[in-house]
Amino acid sequence: MRNLILSLIALVTIFSNSAFASNEPTSIFQKIASKIAYPSSSIQNQEEGTVYVSFEINDENEITNEKIELGVSEDLNEAALNAVKNLTKEELKQLRVEEGNTLILPIRFRIL
Repeated sequence: MRNLILSLIALVTIFSNSAFASNEPTSIFQKIASKIAYPSSSIQNQEEGTVYVSFEINDENEITNEKIELGVSEDLNEAALNAVKNLTKEELKQLRVEEGNTLILPIRFRIL
């Protein structure tokens, strides 16, 4: 089984309590970032960092074996994991990953 690290980081930036993707050329990364809710407790605690989420996509374009490879805090880890779990089958197709490969998605949280 091969591990693939997605080459772009889904950057989540917080402005007035709304998260969005910044400077990402690929729409799938914008879609992932748009699914991330920056937890209010993490904003309050000034928590920032990169959460690495690994997952596989099966032959039915469903997420399997999702887990946190390297986390920051419980709240940020959960937000990143939920964003991946909420990807639609159509969005997963855009990743064009062969079955059996593990993807590792770095999701960076930053408060500006």
